[in-house]
Amino acid sequence: MIVQVTAENEALLTRFFDEHPHPQLAKIECRHRAYGLGYEFCRFFLCLSGEGVTTAVSLFGNTVLLFTVGGDLSELVQWLSMLPATPVSVNAAGRELLNSPRTGLILFCEPCEPLSPPPEGRLDDAFSILRQAFGEEQYNDETYSEWYCDMSHNLRHGVSRLFVEESATATALCVTERLVVLNQIAVLPSEQGKGTGRAFVRRVAAQFPGRRVYVYSRNSGTDAFYRRVGFHEFENWIEG
Repeated sequence: MIVQVTAENEALLTRFFDEHPHPQLAKIECRHRAYGLGYEFCRFFLCLSGEGVTTAVSLFGNTVLLFTVGGDLSELVQWLSMLPATPVSVNAAGRELLNSPRTGLILFCEPCEPLSPPPEGRLDDAFSILRQAFGEEQYNDETYSEWYCDMSHNLRHGVSRLFVEESATATALCVTERLVVLNQIAVLPSEQGKGTGRAFVRRVAAQFPGRRVYVYSRNSGTDAFYRRVGFHEFENWIEG
């Protein structure tokens, strides 16, 4: 049975967070911590079985984040098919939910070496680096406002941290007591291939001793980059 999370059953969701320290579920947890249940564009759902909660879902705008422990997923397949065409991200246990999905590696490290912290900088500076590193298709004037609003909201609520240097940026998108998920890692084109990115990511990860630090790698090139930094393979991410 799939139910929407409300104040009456919210404890089921928070207990599920505590039971499963996984980077995909941490993304949903941080959405919940940042936005709660009071926004129409940010809703949460649970899949319940006789054994309790098996799946948590965040529907944020037109984007779906889903974490499942597996089991019978037939109801979820039907439920997802009724949503408008939308990006869906699931953990490896939910692979069968998507047809012809894209996939890649999640990698992790467990930092223990103390390194000097990179500065926590301005959103505009981070966006400028992202725009130069990844191009106008993803980071442009039209996407700026939505990106800025969501990022600033997450920063204000303490679920994310933003690191920015002159030539590099990274976001600790999800910061929980047990793990951290890094994303939006970018280095200016003029500094790529010089070791700037590796040194920067090591310094960012070092700010979270005692926690696993995860990254979602996009391709074999970034896989190799993160392995050089000291990350190890965890499992696959799945998108469709």
